[in-house]
Amino acid sequence: MTRNAFFARSAFMTLVIAAPLYALAHPKLMSAVPAANSHVMAVPTVVRLTFQEALEPALSRITMMHAGIHAVTMGALAADSADHKTLVATLKSPMGAGVYTVSWQAAGADGHPMRGTYSFTVDAPPTK
Repeated sequence: MTRNAFFARSAFMTLVIAAPLYALAHPKLMSAVPAANSHVMAVPTVVRLTFQEALEPALSRITMMHAGIHAVTMGALAADSADHKTLVATLKSPMGAGVYTVSWQAAGADGHPMRGTYSFTVDAPPTK
């Protein structure tokens, strides 16, 4: 085996081994409350997103839209004190029944943000 072939194979093997480890270093959404594509009977008061790794709340955010056009006012975003893999945001202005879209950005220890969205439906009448 030539020296160049040895280095090429070494580089390839390093990529094969390191790529999955690098992918694991970014936050991945594991669960959400309210859950994605769910139908709930009451307007939620909080959104809880749990990821597979601890997060940097200062580099993370959650926003929400109602019916695709009305922004829902959210309280301060915080990490759950019992589980640093979970972000919690309080809804300050729930809009009642309809489809809500949650958009999130989460960053782990490496600071690299990952983003995603999901929707859920509130089947309850509007709150008064």
